[in-house]
Amino acid sequence: RSAVIGKPSFEKFRAAMMLYPAIDLIGGKCVRLERGDFAKAKTYEGDPIDVAKGYAREGARFVHVVDLDGARVGKPLQ
Repeated sequence: RSAVIGKPSFEKFRAAMMLYPAIDLIGGKCVRLERGDFAKAKTYEGDPIDVAKGYAREGARFVHVVDLDGARVGKPLQ
């Protein structure tokens, strides 16, 4: 299962606002934190690059990538 959940259509929002799909990374893997809690991270299968390409195929022009390892220690790691 990929971190791309469902099939979002970014085209319908283009006129109203810009949406930036996000990919959060821990250890090079796609994750989602529950309420910012690192102990409650859900890891998704799939290469982050493939996930970003999937967002692009769906119409996203930008992707917000979050280096959670780096955020934790205060310097970029990924």
